[in-house]
Amino acid sequence: MKKDNYFGGIEVLTQDYINGFLIDTTEPNRKIYLKILIGEQIIGYTLANIEIEKLKNLGYEDNQCGFYFKFPKKLNTNELTNVKILPIDSNKTLKFIHNTYKHNNRNININKVPIDLKIKASNLSDLFIVNHIPKTAGTSLRTTFNDSFAKQNILYHYNSIGACSPEIWKWKFAQNQTISDIDIINIIIERPIYLIIGHFGFPEQFGFDNLLSIFPNAKSITFFRNPKDHICSLYLFSKKYFGESRSFEEYISLNYTRNYQTNALCGLKIEEFSFIGLVEMFSESIFLLNRKFDLNLKNVFFNINSENKINSHYNYSDFANSTVWKKFEEFNQSDIKLYNMIHQNLLQEAKKIPSVSIKKTNETKDYLNPDFLWAKSLNIYEWAKSLAYSKGPNNEILPPLPPSDIQSMYVGSDGYNSFLEANIFIEKMMNTISDHGLELNKNMNILDCGVGWGRLYRSMLRYFNHSSILGIDIDEKAIDICQNTMPNGRFSLISKTPPYKNLKESSFDIVYLYSVLSHLSESGFLSMFKEFSRILKKNGFLIFTTLKSAHLKVWESRINSVGYGSILKKVGFNYKKWEKQMKKGNFLFVPFGGGDSSRPSDYYGETIISEKYLIKACEKQKFKILLFEESDDLPQTFVALQKIF
Repeated sequence: MKKDNYFGGIEVLTQDYINGFLIDTTEPNRKIYLKILIGEQIIGYTLANIEIEKLKNLGYEDNQCGFYFKFPKKLNTNELTNVKILPIDSNKTLKFIHNTYKHNNRNININKVPIDLKIKASNLSDLFIVNHIPKTAGTSLRTTFNDSFAKQNILYHYNSIGACSPEIWKWKFAQNQTISDIDIINIIIERPIYLIIGHFGFPEQFGFDNLLSIFPNAKSITFFRNPKDHICSLYLFSKKYFGESRSFEEYISLNYTRNYQTNALCGLKIEEFSFIGLVEMFSESIFLLNRKFDLNLKNVFFNINSENKINSHYNYSDFANSTVWKKFEEFNQSDIKLYNMIHQNLLQEAKKIPSVSIKKTNETKDYLNPDFLWAKSLNIYEWAKSLAYSKGPNNEILPPLPPSDIQSMYVGSDGYNSFLEANIFIEKMMNTISDHGLELNKNMNILDCGVGWGRLYRSMLRYFNHSSILGIDIDEKAIDICQNTMPNGRFSLISKTPPYKNLKESSFDIVYLYSVLSHLSESGFLSMFKEFSRILKKNGFLIFTTLKSAHLKVWESRINSVGYGSILKKVGFNYKKWEKQMKKGNFLFVPFGGGDSSRPSDYYGETIISEKYLIKACEKQKFKILLFEESDDLPQTFVALQKIF
């Protein structure tokens, strides 16, 4: 700080706040950022940008130079005597302004310059920084926090995608690796920002440890996941989105994947975090977060397992044999040790939470005796919002949701967008059925085939109650999710291929599937098609989707990609030739597989079923086509069939 460059100082210091003003006389329009310390400990930052009208009388047209900072807590006498405030680019502290202050050879009576404060400050005790380790329920946590923080007060740090939605200001330094600490402070103070969330644990991104060194009093949060489940999720994600072609054994041997979660902590010890939760105890973790920081994170439903068991989402034998898993354990000792430590800590805290059973609480009384007829008055957008928040516009209770990561894993999206897509599909289905003479009633028998975590099932609840709908799936975990979140629903595990012995002949009025037949080989499609003909009543309806003809261009774009490209070349994909085959009415299938060994590539992949092909298939199984529509409002082709006898 050059001599006489600054005019101003501290006017008031109390146990609750500090205020004053500061102007750079050589550059009056320059914004001045200040840091507040108690001794050598930084407790916050603020900006001298509050309007002081009377300073115009002193010749400063730009009079936005006042500062105000509310302390995180009421200070004691010893702390008050050690308070310091100084510009962040200087090591000289501001002094108290006395009755008169000499400036430009003029004696100014400072008491004649009252400060009308409008609070504009960022307090470190109000700042949450969440280190989202990839594939650890970060989407769920982000959604949970989004519901409690104003969008303009949130910054996302995702180097590859920037901000997650257009409403949120883009994270400025995600793309700038040379930005200074001062610039980061400036950005956060100006907004102000109360929540920072993102991926920090990689060299090309701004480190979590660095950020915490700037904001030492911020509340630091992260989530861990069972290391075996985490590597399974990471591997499947890499295969699906990055064309990972190595075997699972090769993948776990990479330096990049070893102790992945520990490395993402950027060298910090778990004791240095304000809170660490677990994916497997997500609801309990959110409850404890609320209690620890006096938050009101919403949409939390939990039921503590009295045996404190953590259920694995994956079948480990689908990925590797015991020898490979033993190698994994050798490579990931740090992750395993930390996970067990966090698990034990959370279990101890969870024991203090009053046990809650969804079936017994008064809060969920209406949910357990569901009548969602009130939802018929909502449009599809309002209904999607209600489902996404598990609460209607008048606080009507709706079934709780699984974590967003689980939602996305099954259907490729989560929350509001996921339900809006489901509602569009269901609305088309209901309109088509009504247009063709079926009168809806509570005694109808409806089959949700490939129910997953129950997205479409939930969407149907405003038309039918649980007793009318049966949800089936080949995935045991999917059925568990549905039964745990909708305990009074009807769900059943089925065999991986037809026939489905637990489904009676001519017993269903409606069968619907979304993004199921679009992933089956021709033999798989025909066997299911035959089964639907068996279980549907006369004049019953079969509603499903398949990939659009435009998906040919998606395949063409992947022809040279890692993983996908080799499979496309193996089946002889050629855009023009396959387009001709489609127009001729041939079945188009690329055997990409279904993501794990339980869904082999000879049966699962990506499928385009043309209308011409479907006409021939319907003749054999006694169906007629009511609608075959490639519209812009759904990502897949909508198909409606009716069984004619």
